[in-house]
Amino acid sequence: MIAMFLLLGSFTLPTQVITFKNRGAEVFNLSLENLPADLVKKVVTVRDPHDQTPRQFVVLDTVQLFSSVSIYGEKWRKAEEVLFTCVDGYQPSIPVSRFLQQTSYLAVAYENGKPFEISNKLQNQENVPLGPLYLIWDNMAQETAGDASVWPYQIASVDLVRFKDKFPRISPQEGASEQVVQGFVNYRRHCFNCHPVRGQGGQKALDLTVVTQVHPHDWLIQYIADPRKLLPQSVMPALRESRDDWKQVADDILVYLHHMADMESNSAK
Repeated sequence: MIAMFLLLGSFTLPTQVITFKNRGAEVFNLSLENLPADLVKKVVTVRDPHDQTPRQFVVLDTVQLFSSVSIYGEKWRKAEEVLFTCVDGYQPSIPVSRFLQQTSYLAVAYENGKPFEISNKLQNQENVPLGPLYLIWDNMAQETAGDASVWPYQIASVDLVRFKDKFPRISPQEGASEQVVQGFVNYRRHCFNCHPVRGQGGQKALDLTVVTQVHPHDWLIQYIADPRKLLPQSVMPALRESRDDWKQVADDILVYLHHMADMESNSAK
């Protein structure tokens, strides 16, 4: 919900530069301290899913920013997905349709001027920097804050992509079993943003191609369900807290990972 519209001429923005790309080709470098005049800043209130707390942010309207002539114009609407690459290696790829159906913003600061950081309880981390940009969604009319996985912070670059073209090495082999395919779907939803497979995907955590070769299946099921129960310092969110069918989902993901490890092994021969 928009709390107020506000021209913030006196507000000092950080000096970071955000790179915008189209299928990997650089389109525009946006300096946050020298924003185009047509990109009006405003203040909005949302409920942050990382800690369920309502906060006021100084933001840019995502659709308005993407549609800026100097960035994408209107052609971004015809893209398949928007890939965000973050300073910490987090890399979510979000369908363009979501941006056209739900209001989102790119936050640049807190309205109250406090340090632009958060305590991410889901990932067991304190005082995590949010800048340069933090993607947030209008959710005050909803019963819950929503899925934190599509609220990336520390955004350093934006790319318009076709997922299969950008990440060809993570798709299962043609003719793979139904469980492998479902495991791939669940990997994309729960793991891809942080963990690569066969070198492709988020770069925040370990490549999962080798994980199934290092730890036994039952241990991995329990770790996926509740990482901090086994490793107290883990920053990985617990799947058990987000899904009632966590055991089946975890098992499907591991079957997919075994399949991908076999593909990698065969390609190396």
